Formats: sequence, structure tokens, C-alpha cells
Amino acid sequence: MPVFTSDFLPTIPFRNGHFNTMYRPLFMKDTAKYTRKRITTWDHDFIDLDFSLIGSETLAVLIHGLEGSSESKYMTSTTNHLNSKGLDVVCFNLRSCSGEDNLLLSTYHSGKTEDVDFVIKYILANYSYKNIVIIGFSLGGNLTLKYLGEQSDAISPIIKGGIAISVPIDIATAEKEMEKLKNKLYL
Repeated sequence: MPVFTSDFLPTIPFRNGHFNTMYRPLFMKDTAKYTRKRITTWDHDFIDLDFSLIGSETLAVLIHGLEGSSESKYMTSTTNHLNSKGLDVVCFNLRSCSGEDNLLLSTYHSGKTEDVDFVIKYILANYSYKNIVIIGFSLGGNLTLKYLGEQSDAISPIIKGGIAISVPIDIATAEKEMEKLKNKLYL
């Protein structure tokens, strides 16, 4: 794997990783205006999709990370940014992450791409977008990459690509790192 170097040096407060991580959730007040669409799944459960539409031919499907939702600061700020650049957005709330417990005990995990496939097929069947991009954060990024890999031979040409942000490479090691005293704040 190639190693990339950068000469980027953040401003002083953002050089601290903890400050950098906590700045947006603590100090930014981003909100987004969504219209919720609840869809019934094949297993008689539901998934909540939060749309922020501006009338674009391109849709960005955002998938949040572990314990996130469409209301997470990174989701609302990304929604607002993409809307300002002329894209419609739908935030895919993973099961039991939309503010209401789901009907079934089964939930989401970093490998459960069945729900991603279901949502993408639902959007393709019910909306007339010319372009769709899937954007996942952390666990959602893992789902994005896994879904695109699994569907590589059969994916719709309307799906133009995917973006994965802060994807965990080694979940077991990441879990051990999160359990360290210095990271208890995030748990």
C-alpha cells in the first residue's frame, strides 16, 4: 500500500486530536430540515429515510456511523453542504437509530449490507434520479464499501460512486483502543 505524506499543519487548537474530534459536536449548531419517509422492510420491520430535497437530478445517500443518526452533527453539516452545492440528500437511519426502536430485535452491524441494498433498490424504484452517490461515515463507510464490492457486477449505472470517511480498518483493534482511559470520553 502506498504511503502518502502531507505538509498540512492544522491551526493550533486543531492539532490536538481530542479537540479536533469534539469541536463540531460541542460547538457547531448545524441543523437540517428533513422530510421523513418510513419504508417497510422485507422482514416486516421499518427503515426511516430523512430527505433534504432541493430539486436536483443527483442524490447523495448518507449513511451514519455507530450510534449516529440523521441528526448527528456530521450528517446535518454534510446535508447542508451538499444541498448548497446543488445535490438532494437522503440520510439513511440504520435500524433503531431514528429515535424509535425498531419492531425486530435484529439491528445493524458493520457487515449488514442487506439494508443498504434494500434502501438503494427502493430509491431506484421510487425516484427518478440520474445520479446517486453513496457516502458513509465510519461504520456507514464500511457498509458503503462492502455494498459496492458485493454489487460490483450488478450495480445500477445510476450509482456513480461511493465515498467512505473514517472507516475502521481493524474493528477489534479499534475497540481495544477505545477502551483505553484516554478515550473513555468517547464511550
